[in-house]
Amino acid sequence: MKSLMRILPKRSGRSQGTVTVRHQGGRQKRFLREIDFKRDKKDIWARVESVEYDPNRNADIALICYEDGERKYILAPAGLKEGTRVISSASAPIEVGNTLPLVKIPVGTQIHNVEIRPGKGAQMVKGAGSVAIVQGKEEKSVLIKLPSGTIRKFDNYSLATIGQVGKVEVKARRLGKAGTKRNMGIRPSVRGVAQHPAAHPHGGGEGRSGVGMKFPKTPYGKSAVGKTRRKRKYSDKLIIKPSKKGPFVDSNLIKKVKAGMGDKASPVKTWARSSQIPPEFVGKYFKVHNGRVFIDVFVSEDMVGHRLGEFAPTRTFRGHGQVVKRILEKT
Repeated sequence: MKSLMRILPKRSGRSQGTVTVRHQGGRQKRFLREIDFKRDKKDIWARVESVEYDPNRNADIALICYEDGERKYILAPAGLKEGTRVISSASAPIEVGNTLPLVKIPVGTQIHNVEIRPGKGAQMVKGAGSVAIVQGKEEKSVLIKLPSGTIRKFDNYSLATIGQVGKVEVKARRLGKAGTKRNMGIRPSVRGVAQHPAAHPHGGGEGRSGVGMKFPKTPYGKSAVGKTRRKRKYSDKLIIKPSKKGPFVDSNLIKKVKAGMGDKASPVKTWARSSQIPPEFVGKYFKVHNGRVFIDVFVSEDMVGHRLGEFAPTRTFRGHGQVVKRILEKT
């Protein structure tokens, strides 16, 4: 719809002629569609007129027409079709496309388009196929499980839309050729070691030389390894469970231990040397493969947190006694 579209000017990663973002430029001319992320037109029903392609995002958008004649674009959730009626209201039914305050959404409901601060507009869970789940409710906040696995607190009156963002199949898309990337405005990335020394700290050298320094650096000379994230963020206090995954414990081992295996008469055979030892394994017998044979391992309390492979060595230590004996005989 023309009234909701305007030309998106090209920046090509430059500010007043200076490159501020590398690897950008050369994209096709495109229009910016103004998306209604606030959904602040309350208690008025709207009908979906069409579901359209948007070149500025990997999800589709839907053109909706309100009862008073005003039209707006919204993100199209999966299952939204032409003719569907949607509404933004605290008393809206729990149906795909409707927007409600988080406090009004039942636990276990799939949502997207989540506001961080009430009234600011949706900022999270907007990519194609992404979905968050309402995990629980507290006095002043609602717990949401985000696509990353993080469980985070949100304000009771932040808005969210019911359903999953559409176009789930986009993750299986194959670009097919380099020119598709160029049309998207993404220019080639050149390795630092392939550049000359004035362009990158890794550059220069004869032949296939490496980085040439103790730690790799960014093009601007800053360290590119280690903890590069800001240590303290405002949202740290809102995160109940971070997305960091727990230790690896082989699921088959857990099933066998729960089934009663692991006594001296029937030890659990395993090739999972990298599996960590949880407290449930204490007092159990295992046979851990070391690459040639199975090694008997009895798990004690001191071994919790270690890996099974640490107690099944792959080499046999013969000792240094023979060498010392020969030296003593010579003297």
